[in-house]
Amino acid sequence: MEDINDYYKEMTIKLSKSINSKIKIYLDTKYWVDICDVTLNKKDCKDIEKIYLYLRKGVKENRLICPISYRIFKEILTQSDNKSLTQTVKIIDELSQGSILREERERLSLELYNFFYDILNVETDEKARENYWDFIANIMGYAMPKLLTLSSKDNLLMQKEWLKLIKQIRLKDMLNTKLKDNLFRFRDMKIDTNIYDLNKHLHSTKHNTFQKMYLSELGGTIEAYQKNIHNIFKDVVDYKAKKNSVTIPTVDTTDSQRIRNMIYHAFRKGKMNLYLPSLDIKAMLHAKLRWNKTQKYKQGDFDDIGHATSALPYYDYFFTERSLYNMIKECKYDEKYNCKIAWKKSDVLSFLINS
Repeated sequence: MEDINDYYKEMTIKLSKSINSKIKIYLDTKYWVDICDVTLNKKDCKDIEKIYLYLRKGVKENRLICPISYRIFKEILTQSDNKSLTQTVKIIDELSQGSILREERERLSLELYNFFYDILNVETDEKARENYWDFIANIMGYAMPKLLTLSSKDNLLMQKEWLKLIKQIRLKDMLNTKLKDNLFRFRDMKIDTNIYDLNKHLHSTKHNTFQKMYLSELGGTIEAYQKNIHNIFKDVVDYKAKKNSVTIPTVDTTDSQRIRNMIYHAFRKGKMNLYLPSLDIKAMLHAKLRWNKTQKYKQGDFDDIGHATSALPYYDYFFTERSLYNMIKECKYDEKYNCKIAWKKSDVLSFLINS
């Protein structure tokens, strides 16, 4: 019998193919809020008016699209004025066309699969490799209903109808349902910045070069995801063995440690190319924050890192704030990941006019 998860995968592959054929623009939260304020006449800014006009025109002509990320979603919900929130959501629905970039752990998983497929010479569906996009209804995660009172066949029919509905849902629909309370719990999530400031102080003399600081962050990031790395490496090895009809020993913790070491040293020697951007960008920007000994961590720093990790590898343009722009420019990660970035409205307009 047909697997509903395979059916859903084909839906997202089709969505991803459509999005990847367009110019993908990542608007940092500031731009969504500015556009909202201008459309509500709370702010007078001709450049923002023009930016919105160009974005709307590009979306209408099917040339560009502005999918949001979980980080945008979380920050947008902090708006206390309901009128502003409603208007911002309306604009998001218009410019994103109901699409999102997959959540960070899902993206890292796909990056790991693609990396291991290549180093183990496993042939895969090229379309599935670019399947980084999803429907906005799954912003809180993918879930599939199942009724025990129905047969498998009837459950499949019901689930297909559910997925057809998912494709049509927009963010405004989610805020107009009982899901609203669940959505708003995201805005209250905080990170204890004091812990990060304390660790920065305690280890302030540990690394005497920025490269060592970056590698320290990279090593910690790799260890944080060691379970994902182990499980995905094992999955790919098992898949290759089954495909080639061979029996191989079980992948154990020693193998897992070796593969983590291999990833670390490949980055250290500059051999990773564009593989595993989620690990690379996160480590680089955390290192930037730690390297500045006098600067204290802010809540927004962690979302900024999330914005950059989302935007640089998967979008063509990233319009952000000055501080994050400067951090990215310093390490030249806009060039590395071939993503044009801007913070000045005049530069944003220039990009849009010439795109």
